[in-house]
Amino acid sequence: MLFKLLRQEQRDDLIFTMLSKTSYPGWGYMKENDATTLWEMWEKNLPGHSLLHSSFLFPGAWFIEGLAGIKKDRPGFSDIIIKQPYLGAHQLEWVKASFEAPSGLIETRWQRNAG
Repeated sequence: MLFKLLRQEQRDDLIFTMLSKTSYPGWGYMKENDATTLWEMWEKNLPGHSLLHSSFLFPGAWFIEGLAGIKKDRPGFSDIIIKQPYLGAHQLEWVKASFEAPSGLIETRWQRNAG
């Protein structure tokens, strides 16, 4: 819910901060602790907890829409909208992405030049 709301409110700055934070409890914390999937619980290696949970899938969608600038306009990506992505306040110099949609391969490349 949180990611969807932040996306609707165009708060890509907050989403970027949440995803890039490598200390607990940031999403980057999972990556720093050798996660190969998104954890259901923040704490690693707790017995009885799944290591993949669908409620954490929206961050992946944000990489396609928020960073790559690829947004579906109709189901199946039969029509798409390409919009300048969030590059952050001097945090990202470039973004390059590809997405294999049902309608075919979609690619974008963005680069910051002279600010």
